[in-house]
Amino acid sequence: MNIDKKFMENIQIRHIFYDKETLSQTPSSFIPLDNIDGDKSWYEFWPILNFLKNTKLEENVFYGFLSPRFTFKTNFPAESVINAVRNNSDKDVVLFSFAWDQLSYFINPWEQGEVWHPGITKVTQNFLNHLKLEINILNLITSRKNSVFSNYVVAKKSYWDRWKVLASQFLTYADSFNAEIQSLKTGYIKNKTEVSMKVFVQERLPALILTDKNLSTVNIDVNKDITAPFFIDSPENKYRIEECDCIKNHIIETGPSKLLLDEFINARNRVLLKK
Repeated sequence: MNIDKKFMENIQIRHIFYDKETLSQTPSSFIPLDNIDGDKSWYEFWPILNFLKNTKLEENVFYGFLSPRFTFKTNFPAESVINAVRNNSDKDVVLFSFAWDQLSYFINPWEQGEVWHPGITKVTQNFLNHLKLEINILNLITSRKNSVFSNYVVAKKSYWDRWKVLASQFLTYADSFNAEIQSLKTGYIKNKTEVSMKVFVQERLPALILTDKNLSTVNIDVNKDITAPFFIDSPENKYRIEECDCIKNHIIETGPSKLLLDEFINARNRVLLKK
């Protein structure tokens, strides 16, 4: 697939690598980002933040920082990522969400997180309270247009400037102000090990930043398969899950109302779950 090299100058997507093996997996259209000596306890969060702290970003350039498992999780090749960004160059943020069903079904990524990482809502709310930010996680409604997993985000400086500030605050909070968060462990499905809760909090930071409606976003559906093991996998159920996301988008655009919230709850109740 041919990609306009001139336009590529305005798209800088970095492939994070940890060793020679993951370095060798770097697609030709991505830029290697070394994390061999980075703090592995933070996973991809560390090299992203380190890069942003040491690099002056240019206006109207898209930056992305993707893990070696991006293609495996999304089944979306590097060339398709580049073309998706190119086709949405009028946006500030391009989201590549591999678990579309969970982003659609749950009120927000924290409600989803309570299924896999119990306690994540309280940990995040404590952090927001520490910053004196008036965000109540329990009332936050997100959709695929303003939430994503694994920092699978390609965005302009306007987004990454906000992310750097919030991420730096969270790093300080987790490592200095709240040592307790370091000891909180939760399951990591990939290899059935336990890692610090901070890892799963940081990957939900985009949903906090994208509450700012001044940032224009687009979601790229990289995989329309049902990913959660608790959903019945059928075309009819996919439609029901999609309906949940549509209603949430309406709520985000117009503001919450009892009528729309009831409509969402009714739609979600129609989604078929495995017994």
